[in-house]
Amino acid sequence: ARGLRAKDGTREADARLSGTAEGGILKIQRLTLGGRDGQAFARGVLNLSTEALALGVSGRISDLAHGLWPWAVEGVAGQLSFVGMIGGTLKAPAFSGRVRGQALSVKAVRLGSVEGPVEVARGRVASRGLNLAVGRSVGVLAGEAKLPPLPHVTGNWQERLTLALKLDAKGRVEDFSASLPRSLPLGGPFILQLIANGTPKRLTGSGRMEVRELRVGAERLESLHASIGFEGSGLAVRSLTGRFRGIAFRAEGQLGLSGSYRFTLTPVTLNLATLPLVPGLGGTAVLSARGTGELSTPQMEGELALTDTAFRDMRVGDGRLQFTMGESQ
Repeated sequence: ARGLRAKDGTREADARLSGTAEGGILKIQRLTLGGRDGQAFARGVLNLSTEALALGVSGRISDLAHGLWPWAVEGVAGQLSFVGMIGGTLKAPAFSGRVRGQALSVKAVRLGSVEGPVEVARGRVASRGLNLAVGRSVGVLAGEAKLPPLPHVTGNWQERLTLALKLDAKGRVEDFSASLPRSLPLGGPFILQLIANGTPKRLTGSGRMEVRELRVGAERLESLHASIGFEGSGLAVRSLTGRFRGIAFRAEGQLGLSGSYRFTLTPVTLNLATLPLVPGLGGTAVLSARGTGELSTPQMEGELALTDTAFRDMRVGDGRLQFTMGESQ
């Protein structure tokens, strides 16, 4: 058959079948289905009375944005290949095999490459462990996703996708910084563990993250440990501890999927004599700060409460210094 069309008439595919039928059994020697952006091959048997399937299949889709005939899956890009078996029936087929994806992305968010075992049945996609790679970063993703019926995978299909996932990953922060809505110069090695359930925009779950020598622009944080959770449409940082220029700090906050952020720094006591800012300065200071805004244009405001401040042999005394930092400052 040539020129098979999807219901909207925008996508075409060709199908070719060679085989024999005998005693109610169709023996498929070769079935080919494909179009401009992908092809799939199958061979095996079909019971014409029960519609039971037993097929070996393989295929490759060179462009996920257009090649998932007859469906249009918006927001997804990349290449996908697969090999395995299809069982079940014509009305309820089930796939078990391995997949490999390359240059994958969803809504312009870079996902890199994926490889591993997959099972698909009745709208459920599950894996015991998919190997992920983005740049120098690697991870293992296990769990399942429940999809809406494939003919309806259009428009806001991600909102009807439900997930139950576990992720273990390690690598470099800079492999993912380009996926932010506006790029921020981040870098450094990380370890990440996450468990999440829900839809992509309404995830619940928890995890932890550790970053050594995190670079933010020209600054460097010596260590960073975070306890995180998913709340609504953002990532909640329930506890963040680290060291910056030898000073320990603690904070909490939230990071939105759009790149918005909010944070509060727990007051930190500083020994002014140990800081290289002003030679000869002495006394103590308590630093508190908070910030809200966008990661691409970070802003912060805070206060320094000074006690027994002195400069060389001159006593300055106590006081408070308020400050703001931002793109326009």
